[in-house]
Amino acid sequence: IAEDLGIITDEVRELLEYTGFPGMKIVQFGFSSDASNLNLPHNYPKNSVAYTGTHDNNSLAEWLKTCSYGEFSYAEAYLRMSAYDRYTESLIRAVMMSNSDLAIIPLQDWYDFEGWSRLNTPGIDDGNWVFRMLHHEMHNRDLEGYISYITGLYGRYKNR
Repeated sequence: IAEDLGIITDEVRELLEYTGFPGMKIVQFGFSSDASNLNLPHNYPKNSVAYTGTHDNNSLAEWLKTCSYGEFSYAEAYLRMSAYDRYTESLIRAVMMSNSDLAIIPLQDWYDFEGWSRLNTPGIDDGNWVFRMLHHEMHNRDLEGYISYITGLYGRYKNR
């Protein structure tokens, strides 16, 4: 996977084309402009990896609390967020239904955790990489069933 985030130069595009590596698409980055934003799920190419966020992003729940009014309004309209009990669910579903070959949803987003669960804040030395969940904390039959349901609903099961 090629980390092609930020400013994408011609050299980055050439490297992706030459290697065939999939690029990264982050749904949190999609709501800052308009329908042509390459981080909106309808624009994800097949050869990409879709994320709700990476280790360097805040959780979806925290992002929804701290994004700009414009970003929130656009996300709300684009995703019909009011149709869901949890707004984070609409963002997860958008990533899962995208055309990307692979979708990655961090545990913090499945559990709807807020900012305390952030893994890493770039440029900050202290407090990173301390989030942990123990096995018994992760055991949640309802969530397991939901993840299985969403994975099947959007055709993300692969034959082994």
